[in-house]
Amino acid sequence: MQSGIRLILFTAALLTAALACRLLPGSASTPEPESDPVATSVAATLQSQTDPENEEIISAEPSATLEPESLPLQVVYVLDGDLWFWVEGSEPTALTALGDVLEVDLSDDGEVAAFTRWVETGAFDDHRVSLAAVNSDGTGLRTLVTAAEFESLTSDPEALSTIIDQLAWVPGTHTLAFSTTETREGPYWPKQHDLHLVDVDSPSLTTLLAPGEAGQFSYHPSGSRIALVQPTSIHVVDADGANRQELHTFPMILTYSEYQYYPALTWTEDGSALRTVIPPRDSLGEPEAGTEIWHLPADGSPGTLLNSVVTIPFFVDPPALSLDGSRLAYLAPRTEGPPEAAALHLSDASGDQDRLYATGELTFDGWAPGAEQFLFSKRGDDPRIGRPESAPTAVPGVNRMVDPRWVDRERFLYLDRLSESWELWLGTTSGPETLIGSTTGNPISYDFIP
Repeated sequence: MQSGIRLILFTAALLTAALACRLLPGSASTPEPESDPVATSVAATLQSQTDPENEEIISAEPSATLEPESLPLQVVYVLDGDLWFWVEGSEPTALTALGDVLEVDLSDDGEVAAFTRWVETGAFDDHRVSLAAVNSDGTGLRTLVTAAEFESLTSDPEALSTIIDQLAWVPGTHTLAFSTTETREGPYWPKQHDLHLVDVDSPSLTTLLAPGEAGQFSYHPSGSRIALVQPTSIHVVDADGANRQELHTFPMILTYSEYQYYPALTWTEDGSALRTVIPPRDSLGEPEAGTEIWHLPADGSPGTLLNSVVTIPFFVDPPALSLDGSRLAYLAPRTEGPPEAAALHLSDASGDQDRLYATGELTFDGWAPGAEQFLFSKRGDDPRIGRPESAPTAVPGVNRMVDPRWVDRERFLYLDRLSESWELWLGTTSGPETLIGSTTGNPISYDFIP
């Protein structure tokens, strides 16, 4: 989870500018990829058709509809500066009456909501936060890390303040892990590459990795190891910070702005390896350079280049691995505008069965668990449910999606931006929607467990 209103607004402005860039035409031959150690083959013969809106689709007969998960969904969300908790089939309940809540993260068991609070100082550009928690029944409101304790984590005396950069639960525990960012005058706020732990049941703050030793972090599903990404390298350490191993290095990626690029990591289903997508060093200067998909064994064995594909610039729409790392979706250059068009490709992570699925002014919005369905849209409008083996279908009753997230193989949460309000919805691939909450204030932050 990211925190800091200014950081969010800066990122939104950057993405808006990036979407205005023209997609780059052309493609290049790619090197022969290594075989995928864990990918499964997918057999399908695809037939092309054109939809009424001149968007090309490659499809076969629709696949069977999966049954929805039966477990009740639990959602915690921020509404007008306070926390609300919703369990599927019941009415939302308020957890706080504070008015200063920014973002929230729900524990794996749904028992505790951790959240950041805005600390008002009255000073311009003085962004200070604290970290707190409350039980999902509304009891046990407590402060975990004060604003003063965050200031004690600052490594540069010239920084204006220190805020949370990334926040996540250690799997299967009530321990929170977080890293920090130092705020500055101007748009560039450097990450400290640190890692801290706090127990929410008996609040106590410890530093696991000092500044410079960590990076963007991703816990192994068991919580036993931690993957760390810095702008030119990927490492793993044990949960106690020991046994550091370098898995991969890569050139610094040009972002054409002040921020640095951190490749996203995906643990394979058995937890034995990581997969990542690394764009070319200069996406605009070298438009035909390949975006690389790497398989990195977590034991430190040499990594394997699975595939290399030519994509549109990563800051417009990055390639996306499925949750288990087995499948890849990416947008390739297609035509110049107006209107601009890109080609949505689907393949196994190794490049097997690569096929053109659709073309248009598209955005890929995420794989469902199991990688049998996914969401894509015309940059948020006209969302559709795609299936690798069949034609897409419209999302029932939805015109626009913001921040969509799959809950399970059939359900997804999303925000809808109306003219004067934000709404949080639970959608399904085949049935009715459920309105969870709405506000005329700031965008809704939310988290959930299925």
